[in-house]
Amino acid sequence: MRLLVIGKPDVAENARFREEAAAASCEVRVEPVTSLVFEATTRGTVVLVGDDELTGFDALYLRSFHPYISEALTAAEYARKRGLVVVDRYLAEGNYVQSKLYDAWRLAEEGLNVPTGFQALNDTAVRRRLPGLSWPAVVKGVHGSQGRRVHRISDAAAAGRLARVAGPGFYTYQELLDIDEEYRILTVGHGPLGAMRKTAPPDGFRHNLSQGASGEAVRLPDDILRVAADASRILQREFAGIDLALVDGVPVIVEVNRSPGFIGFERVTGHNVARSFLDHVSRLVAQERHLTPG
Repeated sequence: MRLLVIGKPDVAENARFREEAAAASCEVRVEPVTSLVFEATTRGTVVLVGDDELTGFDALYLRSFHPYISEALTAAEYARKRGLVVVDRYLAEGNYVQSKLYDAWRLAEEGLNVPTGFQALNDTAVRRRLPGLSWPAVVKGVHGSQGRRVHRISDAAAAGRLARVAGPGFYTYQELLDIDEEYRILTVGHGPLGAMRKTAPPDGFRHNLSQGASGEAVRLPDDILRVAADASRILQREFAGIDLALVDGVPVIVEVNRSPGFIGFERVTGHNVARSFLDHVSRLVAQERHLTPG
């Protein structure tokens, strides 16, 4: 199995994929999105990675591709139409939405608990809704990750100042959950690999390991793991990092990351996440070959 990962070659997670490739009996190549080339010829369009045709691979994993969203989605659809496995498959159908509010809406539509809050695209709407929040509150950048652009705000005036600096629509405004415990659960193929309890540092509130939080492996009840698996399935994410909080014993989905970091998770839990993902993609490729005529 030959897997092309579109992402940053120097990122630790992508290095782990390359490390595990031999043990997983596959070949992994990591290239930045800027390596994609689209050639329009008399025979039709050809998509290349550097000088190599995309069709030379068995699977395409689009891990990170901003700001070239349209180009990445074009490559995904092209790959899928030529029999490659695409992770995530919905990318090959042009259904990419990067929005925490979109994720929360889809999860809530299916009956899962999410934090309450709002996003507004103009200053007037933001100012009108801020007094309705309970304070302190959490302000999150719409496109933030690893705990960046996440702020604990004491009152509406402070939130308004932050909104004016960043511009309308940049932030979502959420209730600050009274969390019993928070977990990171990784899923591959919508099945849980394991769980890690996350504890915020004494001087902070963010539960991200990259922001100083600590982690420890835990065994969670099946009903809690099922909620995380459902979240990944609803959002169609083959490989996902689900942040799940318990609030008065009730599971609340805080976030579902489509290209999760997992180095800290591997270290804390002992799970070989990179190998699990590669094995899953290999199974998808085998299924594709079995279903394809000829």
